[in-house]
Amino acid sequence: MSLPRGAALVWLLAGCVSLSAQELKVSAEEFYQQVMRNPHLKVEGRVTGEDFCWHAAYSADGFVDGYLAYGDVAWLERGQRYFDWLESLMERAPDGYRGWSGATSMWGRRSWSAPCCASPRWC
Repeated sequence: MSLPRGAALVWLLAGCVSLSAQELKVSAEEFYQQVMRNPHLKVEGRVTGEDFCWHAAYSADGFVDGYLAYGDVAWLERGQRYFDWLESLMERAPDGYRGWSGATSMWGRRSWSAPCCASPRWC
């Protein structure tokens, strides 16, 4: 890479990352509300199957990541609220474990699964 081309690349990258940390900061409550607005987490009646699990797990790490990034305990508190809500939706499956088990449809086939018994505390 030539020097002028390399300098232009550095200049472009510097312009792309010039946001301050304050501009990037999101509060724990804002993140929690964003997670709860996921239309795939809207619950009416019984929650079952792998589809719900994928969407429930998608943002789960974000609460710990937010705490590690900002050092604000509110992130852990909102994460606890989220996980308490998820746990409240679990039911005992035919195998005796608690989870969001039930019929799921993947790749055009229906099957029975208990994919989200991820924690011994929950089972």
